[in-house]
Amino acid sequence: MRNQLLSSAAAIAIIAVAHGGSAFAADIPLKAARVATAAPACMWCGLYVGIHAGYGWSRHKGWDSGIPGDPSAITVKPSGSLLGFHAGYNWQSGPWVWGIEGDVSALQGWKKVVTTSVSETTSHVRGEMEALASVRARLGWAFDRTLIYATGGVAFARHRSIGLSTPVDSLSNGYRWATGGVVGGGIEWKYNPNVSFRLEGLHYMFSQTTLNVGTTGFAKLKSASVVRLGLNWHIQPF
Repeated sequence: MRNQLLSSAAAIAIIAVAHGGSAFAADIPLKAARVATAAPACMWCGLYVGIHAGYGWSRHKGWDSGIPGDPSAITVKPSGSLLGFHAGYNWQSGPWVWGIEGDVSALQGWKKVVTTSVSETTSHVRGEMEALASVRARLGWAFDRTLIYATGGVAFARHRSIGLSTPVDSLSNGYRWATGGVVGGGIEWKYNPNVSFRLEGLHYMFSQTTLNVGTTGFAKLKSASVVRLGLNWHIQPF
């Protein structure tokens, strides 16, 4: 009787161990799968480079008197497309993402001339934009694969702004660089660890007034705004 009890206990123990071992073995790939699919601790960290394209518009003011800020100033609003590239670096702590980015865009079609007559005086104002660039800080909030961010910094614009009482084509003012500020924001989504897409808007602010060569006319670039789509390649930190 005792031997039968011992044999039964041994059989039960063997079955329990076998069952427990198979359950443990089956649990291993499940745990491995969970580890493999877990999101990286720093999804947005590191260096990235990208290209962008979009559309934008600008505001120029010009007047033909020798008084800057003359209330008879004419506003010109050229617009057009843009294409450029950007690069930056991100740091991340929990959901917070911050970094720095630089960009440059070539502009196409940003040229407009307005002619008007006030008190028997004909004024001609011309606004042109050739390039936009900036160096900006970024601060964002990440959840899963999505990043929402605000940005701001120093802006640069290559433009030609003319205001005078003779036809603007008779004046050969060259392009010049203006310095100002830029603010904006956007949303970015990661397709995979190395590729992301973004949609962002930026508003540039300038206030430099220029005297047109050989005349009493003044002009200035006031502002510019752009909406652009971007494609980024992320280089993950080691």
